[in-house]
Amino acid sequence: MAELLDLAQSIAERSQGSEQVEAYVTHERDFYVKAFEGEVEAISSAEPRGAGVRLISDGRVGFAYTTDLTEGGLAAVVAQARENASSATPVEAAGMAEPWTDAPEDVSGLVDEDHRRVDPDTKAAFTIELEQATRAIDPRIRTEEAIYSDSDTEVAIATSAGVAGSYRRTDAWCYSVAIAEDGDDTQVAFEFDLARGLGSLDAQTIAERAAQRALSILGAKKIPSARMPVVFDPYTSGQFLGVLAAALTGEAVQKGRSLFAGKIGEQVAAPELSLIDDGRVAGAPGSAPWDAEGVPTRRTAVIEGGTLGSVLYDVTSARREGRASTGNATRAGFKSGPHAAPTNLAFDSTGQS
Repeated sequence: MAELLDLAQSIAERSQGSEQVEAYVTHERDFYVKAFEGEVEAISSAEPRGAGVRLISDGRVGFAYTTDLTEGGLAAVVAQARENASSATPVEAAGMAEPWTDAPEDVSGLVDEDHRRVDPDTKAAFTIELEQATRAIDPRIRTEEAIYSDSDTEVAIATSAGVAGSYRRTDAWCYSVAIAEDGDDTQVAFEFDLARGLGSLDAQTIAERAAQRALSILGAKKIPSARMPVVFDPYTSGQFLGVLAAALTGEAVQKGRSLFAGKIGEQVAAPELSLIDDGRVAGAPGSAPWDAEGVPTRRTAVIEGGTLGSVLYDVTSARREGRASTGNATRAGFKSGPHAAPTNLAFDSTGQS
């Protein structure tokens, strides 16, 4: 990771005058395999590596990216970001992360140390097992596909203001799509799981849940419209949170795209409901020591006892309101700029924040 950090710092040092320059550099090792009817149907691996450069000059923001990490490539990408900034409309609140007084503490559970020792054949065998195990649950079950994928990612960030850091994470995930058939009735369901490495995934458990979910809705019928209590299963709760999450960012609120606009400090939910976003939960999928702008991650009480305490900010949306970023900037990779989004948004069952 030292090499990536050196690259990021060498880019950030190319600022001129009052410019602010941010370099976001990643190196990924990605693997994917798909199984169908007991055989590998598709398999691929890739190793993308590149740098995204954001440059702010007089409030104008330019962004560019490159996979050419030679000296010439780095000079060209900074020049392109500078040219893009010159054509942009000024954004008064545009800014970058404040320099760290102390480096953010590491977050535990980001890496499965066995990850790099798992060979492609083992990953393919796991995927075939997942697909076969799903079909074996019940004669009424067939599969559409079973997927396994993983990544081993190194991330580095540096800014001309003095932010500089790097970390590594491993991720593995899989899912199985089950089709249940009984006469003319056909139902489709799936189950997935994610972990830091293949060793923490259980093909049999995932297969059984996918098949049982499909079987459980055979014969399902619509019910008459009515007002009634509803209990969501974990998957549906996650979908519900996803809808809420889109409305809980500073940008959504500021652009009037959120039902929570202007309601910080107000009661927006039942007193029993608390919603927490915490980017430092050990082993959680969205955890990291710092966000995609280099702001240290933190625990944010979004809704506490039914009252809206905060929305989720990146640097720019926070500056619009004279606030500090909540450490919620994210990006899809080095090819995109940052924007605010949840890290590990969850209902708080403890009643404490």
